[in-house]
Amino acid sequence: MDKEQAIAARLARVAEIEAEIDPGPRRRGRVIADLITVAIVTPFMLAFDLHISHPFVMLGLMAAALAVNHAVPRITQRRLRRERTDLLAQVESSDPDGEQV
Repeated sequence: MDKEQAIAARLARVAEIEAEIDPGPRRRGRVIADLITVAIVTPFMLAFDLHISHPFVMLGLMAAALAVNHAVPRITQRRLRRERTDLLAQVESSDPDGEQV
């Protein structure tokens, strides 16, 4: 029975991972994060007059901030997909009696 519970727990974790990977609910959050980033970085650039004296620095700073907003979720999704693959491999390698194949 313990092996079946372990398999059930792994499958439950796989379901949680699937829900976390789903991009639908996250899309709105990413747009809001981008808008907040622009709202925070723009006043700093205006205060330091980077938009006039160094326009490419301003664009680079904005692009870097937005890239960080998009890189973190991608890294998290990659880690979750790897964990999901490992869990599914563990479940598939176990037979119903709990013996490793």
